[in-house]
Amino acid sequence: LDPSAARVRPPALGGGADAGPRMPPDMVYDMQRRILCGNLRVYVFNKDLELQAKRLALNPSNRRISILRDDGLCEDSWETETLASISLTIDSSILAEPPPPGAAAFKFSFGDAGDRFLCVVFESEDDCALATEAFGLLCEVPVIRA
Repeated sequence: LDPSAARVRPPALGGGADAGPRMPPDMVYDMQRRILCGNLRVYVFNKDLELQAKRLALNPSNRRISILRDDGLCEDSWETETLASISLTIDSSILAEPPPPGAAAFKFSFGDAGDRFLCVVFESEDDCALATEAFGLLCEVPVIRA
């Protein structure tokens, strides 16, 4: 991934639909760089709802959010145009058991085909807050902090 190809910008300090506690702009900027370089370690729920270590990235060239394996190859990806929001919680309708701290859900909307969710757990609650804010800014979608 070429981080220079993206429009990385420091976060705005205003309100908006996702207004809430904001992280320091320099920390969010650093997180944006980690995301664009494919260096953000996360744990992804597999089909059996077991957590697997992966990396989460945004490819600015093709506007896709990707799950990367340890060798850097793409395992799965989603178009950012379908990303509707990012939530700092995982609803019980998606995941029956309460998620561990630092969990988030990326909601992708496919019109009549319904919604799909990418549920991840970050290495820490701070990484979760920083990464969701950074993704929200990079993809221009609301971050739901409820």
